[in-house]
Amino acid sequence: MSVTVGAVRVGLCALVVGLCSGCSSASDAAAGSPCACAPPDGGSKSVDAAAGIDSGAARPPPPEDVGGTCTPGDVMTFTPTWHPPTGPYTGACTDAQLDALIKDCFVAAATAGTCNAWLADSNNTACTACWVGQPSPTAMSWAPFLYVDNPGQVDFVNVAGCLVLADPSLYTCAHSIEAMFTCDLAACQANCPVPQNASTVDVEAAESTLSACFEAANETGCEQFAELAAPCIPSPDAGFVDAGPASFCSSVGSDPVSLRTYFDLACGVPHDDADAGVAYDGGDGGR
Repeated sequence: MSVTVGAVRVGLCALVVGLCSGCSSASDAAAGSPCACAPPDGGSKSVDAAAGIDSGAARPPPPEDVGGTCTPGDVMTFTPTWHPPTGPYTGACTDAQLDALIKDCFVAAATAGTCNAWLADSNNTACTACWVGQPSPTAMSWAPFLYVDNPGQVDFVNVAGCLVLADPSLYTCAHSIEAMFTCDLAACQANCPVPQNASTVDVEAAESTLSACFEAANETGCEQFAELAAPCIPSPDAGFVDAGPASFCSSVGSDPVSLRTYFDLACGVPHDDADAGVAYDGGDGGR
């Protein structure tokens, strides 16, 4: 699995937020075959299309030859399933490992070489297995960083998981946001492939088209889930809960510091202060 790296930026979709793209798949990192991509220029603006958030990042237009082919598929039989997040505090990653991970893979100064070195270090294997994984429908839990091979990689941050870990009282919002995302993915993944081994321009154009499909799905087959999630979506300049323990979750797709906080919450070693606001027990999210 290769983790796409660089200054954290959103490529795409939902409040499970896409990160930088343009490399081979994140699946190689978990499998011990690391790869990384050069940091994107500009860094941290985000687009959360399925959530209806656009913070101003420029997106390339959809490819002209796509026509009407990338449209939502039939999701009449879709039923959402809640996937509790990994954590809290599994102890898989030390503070030093997470500090190095963010520095080597997720800030503007990160390079393919620095990230590959972190991923290739066998001492980091258990940590990697905690913070990244596929959003499998059958998985017992979902990692903080998710990837979909479509067949090219599309990366996401599991913001629903962040919410319920940081503030268990937000489990209803977390469920709603994940249901919207999984419905969008069911509607659009097969219809809107992302190319492998393609130029950055081509990949970003394909992601933009997929993002537009998510938006369309939220107005058609996934509308009921989008409506339930809508009250949970913050404005681009506001957190989920003002001054609340989960407020940082709104920026995990655009801010390496917030991403580091989430990785620690899910995979880090419990702190002496027990992060008093975090009480999630890893159960069913209150369902």
